[in-house]
Formats: sequence, structure tokens, C-alpha cells
Amino acid sequence: MRRTDRPALSVSWCLGLAALLGPITPWAKASSDDPRNPPRDERMAAVIAAVRAEEAKVRDIEYDVRTIVQDDREKDPVDPTELAGLATRRVVFQGIRSYIREESFTRTFAIKSHIEEVSAYDGERTRTVVSGNCANIHLGRFVHPRLCPPHSLPLAHLDVSLPLSVYLEGTDAIRAYLGIPAGEAVPLLADGAIRVVPRFVGEEDVEGVRCVRVGVGHITDEAKEFRHHSLWLAPSYNYHCVKEESTGHKMHVTELRQIAPGVWFPWKIDVGQYDSLGAIQAKRHIVSHEVTTARRVDPVPHNAESLFRDVAIPDGLPVFTIKDRALDGSKIPQPIAGDRGRRLLGRLAERVAEQARRYDPIEVRAVSVHAPLTPRRRRQTSLVEQAMEEHSIRLGERMYSTKRGRLRFLRGSGSTVDQVHAYDGQWTRFVTTQQPEAFGSTAAIMRHGAVKDDPGLMDSVFTHQPHALLLRDQMILSPLTYLLGLPAEDRPELPALRFHYCGETQVDGHPRITIVGGFTGRGYDTNLSLVVDLATDRNLIPIRLTTFVDAPGVRPLPTSLGRAEDLREIAPGLWYPFRVVTMHFQGGARMARGQLLIDSRDGMRIDSVTLQPAQHDAIFSKVVVPGGTNVSVSDETGHRVGFIRQDNPGVPTLSPEGYRQLLFDHQRKAGDRNRRNPD
Repeated sequence: MRRTDRPALSVSWCLGLAALLGPITPWAKASSDDPRNPPRDERMAAVIAAVRAEEAKVRDIEYDVRTIVQDDREKDPVDPTELAGLATRRVVFQGIRSYIREESFTRTFAIKSHIEEVSAYDGERTRTVVSGNCANIHLGRFVHPRLCPPHSLPLAHLDVSLPLSVYLEGTDAIRAYLGIPAGEAVPLLADGAIRVVPRFVGEEDVEGVRCVRVGVGHITDEAKEFRHHSLWLAPSYNYHCVKEESTGHKMHVTELRQIAPGVWFPWKIDVGQYDSLGAIQAKRHIVSHEVTTARRVDPVPHNAESLFRDVAIPDGLPVFTIKDRALDGSKIPQPIAGDRGRRLLGRLAERVAEQARRYDPIEVRAVSVHAPLTPRRRRQTSLVEQAMEEHSIRLGERMYSTKRGRLRFLRGSGSTVDQVHAYDGQWTRFVTTQQPEAFGSTAAIMRHGAVKDDPGLMDSVFTHQPHALLLRDQMILSPLTYLLGLPAEDRPELPALRFHYCGETQVDGHPRITIVGGFTGRGYDTNLSLVVDLATDRNLIPIRLTTFVDAPGVRPLPTSLGRAEDLREIAPGLWYPFRVVTMHFQGGARMARGQLLIDSRDGMRIDSVTLQPAQHDAIFSKVVVPGGTNVSVSDETGHRVGFIRQDNPGVPTLSPEGYRQLLFDHQRKAGDRNRRNPD
């Protein structure tokens, strides 16, 4: 640790602390049976009071810092010496107002990105703009995860963007400062900790500087501590945290500077990340360094009010208004209960089915793009972009669908996808080919009959019916007309998604009917709710779909928001959406604090819609499989009964006799297995 004008450790401070703290004891569990609620410790209270007094000396401050990241795990294949990250950050605390502007350049393997983020609180509302992503307007104060007071700057890697004294007070104080309701997870990193419990440990020297050591446990609702941090606070340097360690990393403040008489600032901070496998095995090998260096500090800032108020929002950027950690105009509605609700849903199902029949037959050509906006680090094959050309035809029960396009991955590699899925009235055929073979090969399936009652909601042949477009972005391929007609009771052979009628509303001058759906079966996320708005003046087409998850650290913000837009009248009284966009939001510390940040975006552009298309019947069986492919054969329920070999390129076929033979052989083998294993 390097510092200028190092102060002497006063004898009076040593005697006073010794008298107040009493005998020094090592870390030990509190006497309380519940580690989430330890008994009050006067020694810890004294440390918190001392830290709070030092924080008052720098309540108003402005500073600029620069952070560089070197990571051995994510070397550029072209230039292995290139940095993994570079960021500059300006932070202002001035009265009740605050401001942060961060510009970051990151590289994940061969993929590089540049992001600018501004968040400013003017005393009434907080405006946060993330370039290329979205803007949030909070009606009140929003504490940005990187908005660190000076005493918390060494803990920026833990998202401790709150006064250090508040962090040391624990859960209730953190929730009160951030405006987190009781019972919600504390948003530090992605821990999802229910309780944050600090405890006094003792005194230790850190490079010749006498420090107070504090332990902080992050504890789950089951009272299990799954992350522990040790902090060393230096009383002779304004109680700044000069060292922090956990099982996964270590932090050192390597330089402190005086910015005013008796006022110190952590000028240089080094965070070393351990190899995860080695850390588990107690072999602490550092694989990355994050070094933050101060460039300018002003202990008496005088900025105009416009700095905190005039935050420019670029045209076309999604803007979300948030109040009390909920998106304005977006919530889970209350369904109409009892027989009345069931009758209203039944009538709605009939009306939706009647409207859907007006779009049959139909042919659609479209382009879809899936783009993650926050690539998953340290996963070399993570998807960066998926772009597909799509074509579908529906004629009564017969369906035909194709997808052709390209996938791009973090390493800069890619693959092409060619997929055909069709039902000809007797057989459902599916083939997908992904090249190069390093990323996949050919898979082919034949199923006797159509996929109607699909419990997985993903095997149905997807065609671009207007009532199905928004559902697909939630990985639901079963048509809405079918889902609305399901019985209320849960039956294992049917999809577990059930909808309920909520009522009629007016949105932007247009009438809507709102329904809410939830999952009921085992193996599904029963905490997930889907809120769907149907446009009653546009053929009851779903024009908005919002998902919510009932879980700590997520509610009451939506986890995704989809819209069907640019509705055009393709025939008298017949509307069709020519653009569909779904935004999936990032969870973790950002959402727990009440911020919406787009994690990925699904977009679809409709190029053409043709009613009554002129097509030959052969199109519905035109599923060509490469020669040498083993084709899996399933019965009407989707259970595999055997394989057939496609020796030459062509459409896989199976005679009635051949299918019956596969069924007979499958049943005989199943009987043999049952006799060998009667239990």
C-alpha cells in the first residue's frame, strides 16, 4: 500500500479503541441460533459509527477513475496481450443530487463492444440511459450499481454502491437505503442474498497499517451462508477499506492520497480474480486483474443543476418509466373468478377461433433476428446473433414451415442452419441441418399424425398466424386458439399452460381484452405469468405480451415485454402485424434495484402475406433428408418407436405395414424389458 504523508497511528486512538472493543476475539458464530439475526455487538456498532463520521467529511465530492481489466481466460485470438476491458467513470455527489457517467470498452474473445451509460438524480427523478439498450426514468431516486461513495469505491466489484456504514449495518439498512421491500433479496452482485450479516472479527496489520477486520456473510433464506467477505478498515486513513477477500477474489488498495488535510482517498485499487476451480480446491491462482486508478478528485464540486437534469435520450431508444420498482402501466391483472370467468374465457376462445379461421389458408415470408445485448462472458460458444429467413404455409390442418440462416458465436465462428417442418395430413416430418459439423449435424424425425396436444409447447409446426406470433418469443409454438380451449383442470397429456379472463380495457384509444396465463404442471416454472392483451378492433390479435416472475429480486418488474406493431389491413376487416419485437430483460442486481436493462431482443419483420396462396399439395410433404440419415419415428403421442434409414437424399416415407411392424417390435421390446425388470 503506497500513500503520501502517512499519518502516525495515535496512542489515544489505540487506547480508546481497546477500551471500547474489549478483548479481541477471533471470528466465531454468534450465539443466536439464527445467523440471519445475530445479537447486537457494541464493537461493531462503534466501527459503524466511526465509519459514518468519516463519510461525512466527503459527502460532497466529484471524482474520475479509470479501470483496466486483464483476463487470461478471454485472450484475443489475434492479439493475446489486448485488454479485456477499459472503462472511465465520472461520479458526482452534490447535496441530494448525484451523477455518474461511465464509458466502457469490453472484449469477450473476438467480440468487442462499446457502451456509454449515464444516470443522474435531480432530486425528483433519476434518468438512466444505456447506449444501444434502453433508458429508464425513475420517479424518485435510483441508486446505480456503480455510483460508489469514496468509502465504497474499493468495493465497487461487489456492487456496494451505498455508504460503507450502511453496508456494515446489514440487511435492513441496505434495504431502507435502496428502497427494497422487506423480504426481497439484497441486490449485491448476483448473490440473491436474503440477509447480509456483518460481524466484528478483531485487529490486524495490513502492510504495517493497523486495521479493524470485519466479516460480512451473505445468507440465504434457508439460513445458509454461501458467500463470506473479510474487510480490513484502516482507522488512520479515515476508515477506508484497504483490503477485502473472499474465496473467489482479493482486493488491495495499493495507493492512498490526501485530497484535503486529514482526508484520504483510495487512489489505486487492484482486484484479483481467482481461478474458480482452483479456489474450490484452495489453490488461489489469479487469472484476471481489475485495476482502478483515480485521475481527478474534487472535494468541493460546484456543478450546475442542468448536469443532473438534462440527460439526453437518443431517438428510437426504448424508454421505461418506473415508479416504486414497477413499470408504469404494466402489472399482473386480477382474473375474474368462478363460473363467470370461465364463461367469459369460453366465449373469448370461440371468438378467437372464429377470427383465426379467417386467416386460413395463408402464406407468409419473414425475417427474424435474435440478438443478445449482454453476451455471456467466459462461454466460448455463446450465441451473439441468430438471423433467419422464414417461410410458412397453412391450409386447414396441413402446415409447412422453413427456417434458413446463420448463427454467430463469441469466438467469431459461425454455422448455418437449414430447417424444415411440415404436416401433410398423415405424417409430421422435421429435419434440421447445422453446418459445420463441429456445431451439429443432421437430425430428422417422422411422427404419425399432427402435433396437436403438445405438452412441451415447442413441437408444433409453427406457421405465421397473427394469433401465434408473440407466443413464439416465449418458446410456445402451440396456437393461442388451442390454448384458450384447454380445460381448467390440469391433465398430464395436455400443455400445462392455462389462461384466465381478466377484463376489457382501453389503451391508447383502442379496446383490448386482457388474459393472464400460468403454468400448472411439474417441470414448468409455475412462478411465471403471461399477460396478453388482445386487440378487439383488430381481429383479437395479441398485440402485447408481458411476462412476470414471482420471485425475490424480480417482482414486480416484468421479465420480458413483447409487442406486435405496424398492423396493416391485408383484406377488408382483416389485420396483420408486420413487425413483432420482444425484449427480454436482464435479471440480477440491476433488476433487484429496480432497473430494466435489455438482455436480448427478438425481432421479426414480415416481408409478405398472401391469402389463398396457389400451392401444390406436394409442398406439405416436401421435407428432404440427406442420404445416410437415421430418421427417428414416433407414434401419435410423440413416443419414439424406432428408426428408419434414409439411404439416399429424399423425403422419408413409411408404408402402413412398415409402421405397424415398428409398433409391434417396439411393444415386444418393451414387454421384454418389463419381464426382466418387473419392479
